[in-house]
Amino acid sequence: MHQGFLNKINKSYLVILVLLISPNLFNKLNLIDNHEIFSNLNLFNNYIEFLKGHPEIITNFTTTTYRPFFYMIKGIEFFAFKDTSFFYFFVRSVIFIIISLIFYEIAYVYLKQSLNLILLSLFVCVNPYSHDIFFRAGPQEVFVLIFFSYILLILVKDFNNLKISNNSKIIFYICLLLMGLTKEPYVIFSIIFLIYTYLFSKSFKFKKEILLLIVINFFIFFIIYKHYLLNGHTYGASNNYSLNSGIILLLDFFKISKIHNIFFILQAFVIFLNFKKIINKYLILVIFMNIFYFSNFIITNGWVIHRYFVVYLICIFFLLLSIFYTYENSSTRPFKKYIIYFLLSLLILNIYIYIDRAIYKVKINRNFHNNIYNKIQQFEILEIKKNLVNDREYYLSLVIFLKNLYPEKKITLKNKTDASETLIKKINYENLYSIKFETEKIFEFKLQKKACFYLKKIDTDDFCEGEKIIIK
Repeated sequence: MHQGFLNKINKSYLVILVLLISPNLFNKLNLIDNHEIFSNLNLFNNYIEFLKGHPEIITNFTTTTYRPFFYMIKGIEFFAFKDTSFFYFFVRSVIFIIISLIFYEIAYVYLKQSLNLILLSLFVCVNPYSHDIFFRAGPQEVFVLIFFSYILLILVKDFNNLKISNNSKIIFYICLLLMGLTKEPYVIFSIIFLIYTYLFSKSFKFKKEILLLIVINFFIFFIIYKHYLLNGHTYGASNNYSLNSGIILLLDFFKISKIHNIFFILQAFVIFLNFKKIINKYLILVIFMNIFYFSNFIITNGWVIHRYFVVYLICIFFLLLSIFYTYENSSTRPFKKYIIYFLLSLLILNIYIYIDRAIYKVKINRNFHNNIYNKIQQFEILEIKKNLVNDREYYLSLVIFLKNLYPEKKITLKNKTDASETLIKKINYENLYSIKFETEKIFEFKLQKKACFYLKKIDTDDFCEGEKIIIK
């Protein structure tokens, strides 16, 4: 962040950011994604081996995803932090603050009233969906959002004829390169940014550096596309894209999520307020915003996964920014101030929902951590019940956690067909994306203290002879 900007920033905004993210410093690792910590530490002896051997860094085209830069970062975390929760969430809390400061700097270009500036700057990171990005250790979006926000900052400065230092330009180029290497759909957004920059920007128009980045990003895109052709994708119920599914998605656009309705209502309102300006000056920006919005919708198959909403939220941020800017520079404020008061009320409600969900998320994760790291130490047998086994992701993650934390304990599954139980003896980590368990049947256990794991609720049809533990 630029020193001049830090001198201008509202100090109360920094205090608010620290308070809003502070629950994350008490957060704990949960199951989903975090089994990767143990999987990679078991398969690789050190970070250098990890760099050479991880299938998404040196690709062998056997995975559905290709995220080399993300796993370079994650490898550092795996070997430096291991399963110590605090360090993972401290990093994500710092990133939360950095991204929020970048959006403050973007909004500062247009807004001068402190309340409008602060509440709107919080919007992208403080909303009902952001706990899925900052309050988990696994998602790629936390790193992608740094690159995305900085790219937007430079383009906003360029559009408004503000000075862009050479160092800022270098960081801009790096962000455009690394974004698609962090999560594969974002290579498309990098290409869209680059096309806009090459054709329409003032500071970068027809620059050879931008042209080189376009070529590199298309090369990255073709690597990702080859992964898709060989292995499918991971977004939505289907693992393949098709014209038919895309049409069905678009027909159901307004039914899938309320956020799409909000986007269109706000966009119609902005066009109504500034029709002449949009036609004369901002039409290309409106077109590119819709390209971003619908690209994200199609790429993610309209999947209602909260971390996938980040592109939608950024588009809505700019629509709100336009409304607030129009209000601050309007001569007819008496009519428009009620709309602003309404929007400010919604932004305050937005913060309240964020706080409520963030605290709930931390509570759930701390409860899981207490169960896994403390409560089950007293039990010799850990039985995984049917409703948890049926969810492959939870089942895999839980077994990996338990076998690494308590290698001496017996982890079992009840067999419904006979009186036997299946004992999970060993985990084979040779293929990170197809981890196998070595098992054997046991017909009789000595009487030992047992804990049973259920997913989200106790299944009354699946009786437990020991302590019942619910995983959420």
